[in-house]
Amino acid sequence: MNKNRASLNILLLNISLFYAFFLIGANYVIAGPVLIELSARAGVATGLMGYFFSSISIGAISGAFITTFLGRFNIKNKLFPLIYLLMPASNLLMAYSKNFISLLISAILTGLSIGLIEANGTVLVAESGRAMKSRLILILQAFFSFGAFAGPMLISLFRKYGIALSMSFTVMAILGFINFILLMFIKIPHNIPKTDS
Repeated sequence: MNKNRASLNILLLNISLFYAFFLIGANYVIAGPVLIELSARAGVATGLMGYFFSSISIGAISGAFITTFLGRFNIKNKLFPLIYLLMPASNLLMAYSKNFISLLISAILTGLSIGLIEANGTVLVAESGRAMKSRLILILQAFFSFGAFAGPMLISLFRKYGIALSMSFTVMAILGFINFILLMFIKIPHNIPKTDS
């Protein structure tokens, strides 16, 4: 019974991570089409929005390094639900930013959440799916690509129905909160035995 429950838990964790990678892919591609609307609302020239994308990258790089640091103290799994919560929170901040500073802060936080989820998610999938490690990591990447495919379609739907493009970040935040709630019902493994594969 415990083995079946553990297997179900690992399956649900992987589904949650696939969903998170889907959202990361969608977040990456949505930012481009919304660029003009975001710059107009922040009251800055579109040319300055390069700082916005650089801020996302700075956050993502920081997330990868933070994951390495947290791994040394074996506390990353305890913080994983908070990492899941960071993405929708930063999406909401981005959706309702009224000035350039808050927009850059939301970009850094979005990038940070992306970096943390990518790094921690890949490690969790690799450690929990020892027998199918490489296949599961490839599936993670495929879900990122599915998100990158779905994101522009969402933007097209918003354009078609006259919905503000920045609402796409609100949609991403809602989807992220749903994944956070799902994660609350999953026991994240803390002591997964390491293998040499």
